[in-house]
Amino acid sequence: MGVPPMEETRALYDAIIMDTVPELPPPTTRAPLPALSAVVASVAALPFTGRSSELARLRAVAGSGQLAIIEGEPGIGKTRLAEEFIRTSGALVLAGAAHELEHALPYHPIIEALRSLLANPEWPLLRANLNLPAVWLGEIARLLPELAATLPTPLPAARAADEARLWEGTHQFLLSLARQRPLLFFLDDLHWTDESTLAMLGYLVRQRAPVPITYLATTRPPANPSALLTLLRTLTREERLLRLPLTRLTLDDTSILARALLGSHVKDTAKEKSLTEWLMQSSEGNPYILAELVRYTHDHALLGPQGELAPSVWAAPVLPQSVYSLIQGRLAGLSESARRVLDTAVAAGREFDFEVVARAAALSEGAALDALDELRRVALVHPIDGGLRYTFDHSLTMEVAYREVGEPRHRLLHRRVAEALESIHRANLDPIVGHLASHFAEGNTPERASPYAYRAGQLAAGLAAWAEAIAFYEQALLGAQAERRGPILARLGEALLAAGRFDRASEVLAEATQQAEALGDTPTVESTRLMLSRAFIPQARYAEAITVARQVIDSTTIPEHLARAELLWGTVLSLEGSDLDGATEHLNRVVDMCRDWWRCGAATRNWPVSS
Repeated sequence: MGVPPMEETRALYDAIIMDTVPELPPPTTRAPLPALSAVVASVAALPFTGRSSELARLRAVAGSGQLAIIEGEPGIGKTRLAEEFIRTSGALVLAGAAHELEHALPYHPIIEALRSLLANPEWPLLRANLNLPAVWLGEIARLLPELAATLPTPLPAARAADEARLWEGTHQFLLSLARQRPLLFFLDDLHWTDESTLAMLGYLVRQRAPVPITYLATTRPPANPSALLTLLRTLTREERLLRLPLTRLTLDDTSILARALLGSHVKDTAKEKSLTEWLMQSSEGNPYILAELVRYTHDHALLGPQGELAPSVWAAPVLPQSVYSLIQGRLAGLSESARRVLDTAVAAGREFDFEVVARAAALSEGAALDALDELRRVALVHPIDGGLRYTFDHSLTMEVAYREVGEPRHRLLHRRVAEALESIHRANLDPIVGHLASHFAEGNTPERASPYAYRAGQLAAGLAAWAEAIAFYEQALLGAQAERRGPILARLGEALLAAGRFDRASEVLAEATQQAEALGDTPTVESTRLMLSRAFIPQARYAEAITVARQVIDSTTIPEHLARAELLWGTVLSLEGSDLDGATEHLNRVVDMCRDWWRCGAATRNWPVSS
C-alpha cells in the first residue's frame, strides 16, 4: 500500500513519512502550473511527521526473532514505514507480499520471499556457505523448485509431503542464512495471505533463534474472527509480537505540511490555518489522500502563489468524504482503450502481467501498448520486475474502477483473464491452476473452475497445506459433473482426515464410497472405506470402524487393502481393550502378510495407528 500515483505526489508523501522533500519536476503531460510548483520547490525539508516513534521501536526489536507487525488502514503508510526500516537495517532482506486473488495459494508470500534471494547478487556466496543438510534443502526445493538448479550437487528424491518437516526445513534455511548475515524476513499485506503461510510464520517466530533474525509484516486491522487474529493473539501471549498500529496524521502534522507547502515567503497565519483546515477536512489525516489532494490542487490551480485557496473549495466540496470521487475523476479522463486495459487489469489483480491483460482486453498490440503508456503517464500503474509486470498505484484505485465497471462486466473480464492465462501458459499450467480456478469462479463459470481447483488441491496436498487443499477440493465440487464427484470427494476426505477434521471426513468419505459403488469402481470403494474406518477411530466410533474394515476384508483381492483392513481392526480392538486376544490375532495377520518389505511399506506407510 501507500504508493502514490504521481512523481509530485510521491515526493510529498515521502516527505510526510521520510523527513525530506526533494525538488519536484513538472508534470510530463501538461505545462507546469507556476503557483504551487514554485511553492513546493521552495521547500528544502519537512520534519519527520507522525512515524519517528514507530521507526525507533522497530529498530529496538531488530534481530530479536520477534514478529514486528505494522497495522493500519489502506493508505496509512504501512509499507512506506517498512521500506524505510528495511533501507536502514543493513540486513539481508527476503521480501514477499500477499495478494487478494492469490490468498488461496499455499505459502505464496513465503515462496516469493525465498525467490527474491535467488536474484540477490550475494546468493552465490551465501549458497557456498549454507552448510545445510540435504534433507532441509529438499524441503526448501519443495517450495522453490528452481533452487535445485543453483546447487552444486543433486538433491535426494523428494519424500512424502510433511507439514512439520517443511516448516522446520524453512527454519533451518533461514538460520543458515542468518549465521552469515543479519536477516530480515518481510511479508507485506498479511491480511491477504493463506492459512498455511500464517501457520508457518507462527512456527518460525516461536523458534528462539541464536542468530539475528527480524520478522516484519504489514497488515490491515485483522477481521474477527480470522486466522490472522488468532496468530496475533497467540504470539502476544507468548511475548513474541510487537504490534505497531499506525494512526492518521493529526491536525498538527497536517499544519506542518501546510506550512511547508506555502513556503517561508508566506507569513500569513490565516492562510496557513485555512489550508490546514481544508487538507484535514478533505483527507481526514490519511497520508495517501493528503498527497492526492496536493496533486489535485496543483492540477487545478486551487492554491495561489501567496497561499490563497480558490473560493471554489469552500463553496462546494472538492471531494466527498472519501477519496472515491477523486479517483473517479482521474479515471474519467482516460481514453477508451486505456480504460479497457485498466478494467481488465482490475480483474487480473493488484500486480498483473501486461501480456495477459492485453490479450484479455482484446486490443491490438499497438493499442494495448498505447493504453499502457497512458496509464503509466498518469501514474495509475507502474512497472515492477523489470517492466514485465505492473502494479496499481493503490488498492483504492482498483476498488473505484471495479464499482464503475459493474458486476456483470467484471465477471466477463475474469473469464477473459482466465482464458488468456490458459492460452499463454498452456505448456505448463500447474503454477497457475489456483489463479485459473479463482478467475473462472469469479467469472461465474464453476464448471470451468472445477478441474483447475481439483489440480490446485492436489498440489496443495503435496505441500501438506491441508486447509488450502480442502478449500480447493470444495471449490472443485461446486462445478463438477456427476461422474467426477467421486474422485474429488475421495481427495477431499483424505485432506480432511489429514487435517484432523474427522467428523466432516467421515461424512465426505461415506458419500465418496456411495459414488464409487454406483459406478462399480471396486478399488476406489475399498480405498474410501479404509479412510472412512480411520476417520471413525478418533471419534470412538469403534463398531462402525470394524464394520467398514470387515467389508474390505470380505471383498478385496488387493493384498495391501487386506493388510490395511486387518491393521485397522486390530487397532480398534486394542484401543477398546475388551478383546486384546482378538487384537493380537489381527495384528499378527498383518505381520504375516507384510513379510515382503514392499507390501508392508505400502500397507502401513503414513498410517498413525493411534490417529
